[in-house]
Amino acid sequence: LTFLYSWWADSNVTVYVDPQDLKHLQHEYSIILVNHRYEIDWLLGLVVVQELGLIGGFKIVGKRSLSLIPILGWSWFFSESIFLRRIWESDKKVLEHDIRQLLNGYPDNYYFS
Repeated sequence: LTFLYSWWADSNVTVYVDPQDLKHLQHEYSIILVNHRYEIDWLLGLVVVQELGLIGGFKIVGKRSLSLIPILGWSWFFSESIFLRRIWESDKKVLEHDIRQLLNGYPDNYYFS
């Protein structure tokens, strides 16, 4: 999908990162919080993660309805991203379970958005 962004928008994304911070990004857990303001924020997030060379470990925390989007939602679902109903009583249990599972059973380099 990121190639579609580059081709359709005919633009390039340049990510400026302090070299010291980049070393940590590539070898430690990271959580990137995005204030969703536009319809394509998720795509720009993917482009940035790809530019940093981190797309292989990318996961999202998003609305449960996103998991139903053909191809993209399914890929997020099967990569064990976390989907919420936006009802705190049930979401609290989902977050506790899924984050514990990620921390206990995954390699060192994965990234949330």
